[in-house]
Amino acid sequence: MLISTVWALLSLCIPELMMKTLTSDAELITLGASYLRILSVAYFCWGIIEILLPVHPE
Repeated sequence: MLISTVWALLSLCIPELMMKTLTSDAELITLGASYLRILSVAYFCWGIIEILLPVHPE
């Protein structure tokens, strides 16, 4: 949960910096940053879902 919360906060607060680690293309940074801001909520929810998923022992 901690990892997904940190990742969600980074995606929300500094998506441009995260994109700059992957590319130097300004257009891709702009598009990717807006995408990361949208997904930041999903990253947080994903952390909750992963914790609550039932584990099926074999």
